[in-house]
Amino acid sequence: MRTTAYNICLVALSLITSAGIATAADVRLISVGGVKGALDPIIAEFSKASGHTVKYTVGSPLVVSQKLGAGEDFDIVVQSAPAMDDVAKRGGLKAGSRVPVARGGIGVAVHPSAAAPDISTADAFKKIDGSQVDWCW
Repeated sequence: MRTTAYNICLVALSLITSAGIATAADVRLISVGGVKGALDPIIAEFSKASGHTVKYTVGSPLVVSQKLGAGEDFDIVVQSAPAMDDVAKRGGLKAGSRVPVARGGIGVAVHPSAAAPDISTADAFKKIDGSQVDWCW
């Protein structure tokens, strides 16, 4: 999965520059911070292979949406599909230009000797206290 997403992003960056969207030597990219670790090596390889410089802006989902909504120009946006749809409705992105390249997820794991916490509803999840679980980020 990671290799597939990596290759798709590399191809997307190459297509964008070859299609003339980024006419200068710089490609402007904005993304949410959660994907920075995955994008850094992709950007480095793309820059080395193409000679283009990637100007990379990283922000929280709210900051990315605000920048796009304010009319800041970027050649590539890496953000969740619902957030992109919302920004497109407000005119911050070209409607219909979104191409999915990867899926992300969140998982929960419980130690074999621990009782599983109740995560059946949002309210139940919010009631979990720190003594019931060990958080690992």
